[in-house]
Amino acid sequence: MYATEVAEATSTKPVGRRMRAPARRLHIVDAAREAFALRGYDATSVGEIAQAAGVTRTVLYDHFHSKKELYLWLLERESAQLLDHVAARILAEGPRVERMRHAIDAFLSFVETHPLAWRLLSREDAGDREIADEHDRLRARNTETVGEVLAADLRAAGIEPGSERAEILIELAVSAVEGIARWAHDHPEAAREQLVEATMELLWGGLARLAGERAAAGTEEAGFSAAQSADDVSAPATSCHQARS
Repeated sequence: MYATEVAEATSTKPVGRRMRAPARRLHIVDAAREAFALRGYDATSVGEIAQAAGVTRTVLYDHFHSKKELYLWLLERESAQLLDHVAARILAEGPRVERMRHAIDAFLSFVETHPLAWRLLSREDAGDREIADEHDRLRARNTETVGEVLAADLRAAGIEPGSERAEILIELAVSAVEGIARWAHDHPEAAREQLVEATMELLWGGLARLAGERAAAGTEEAGFSAAQSADDVSAPATSCHQARS
């Protein structure tokens, strides 16, 4: 599943001084993404990034004022790319089960084709409070997006989107998909289709069961109401018969 990681993580060779500013920035960003993804924020130095990008530290600081600014910029960019990747692959219409399947497959395909980006987004080993807060903010944004995708399914299950119960179920769904992605990193032989089906069995099976229970409860309530109405109609007739007697 992660065969593309080697190709994506190719080292940037030093380039000449005549390289234009946009090209220099691109080299810096690529080198930083690889270093941060593979070694983490704390273990990566500005000098290492500059050397891998083929620029001086001074040139790097012309584009980013600090290592933290560069790291935070990368987090925002990779998170936005993840959301764009998933949004572009979710069916706008169609059965809800297929929309969820496409969403899960889109997430896992991003992890498969953008391994460095995923490793960067899933790392939480920085001891910096601001970086930890940014990881939390981006994850909350992704979770909110998942909530929007599942809103109709939650309502079908009798759960109001935005409620505490909905937030719990969405957090479980997000954690499950993230967990599958981490597991897949350690098991590259696993086919993405198999991962999608396993995740669907867990997530969609749960929502479908809740929706089925709600429908069954509605049928029971309707049956009880009908029986009650029949009793209400027959009661006066019985009273009149007794009165005539």
